[in-house]
Amino acid sequence: MERDSAFSKFAQILSAAVYDSKDVREFLKNEALKKFDKNYDVLFLAAKDEMIGDKTFKEVLSDYAP
Repeated sequence: MERDSAFSKFAQILSAAVYDSKDVREFLKNEALKKFDKNYDVLFLAAKDEMIGDKTFKEVLSDYAP
């Protein structure tokens, strides 16, 4: 898979998760407020193992993957 295609697919998966889940929206907001690198960025590698309910962020996103 090309890099741009992978980024596009990740964006689609993240968009679907954010649209469907208030918990994901709140999680991302809280992660952004941590101000990683003095910015509101959320670094996936740092957040992927954080829990949202009974699943990790990565597991939640994988539920939206085709």
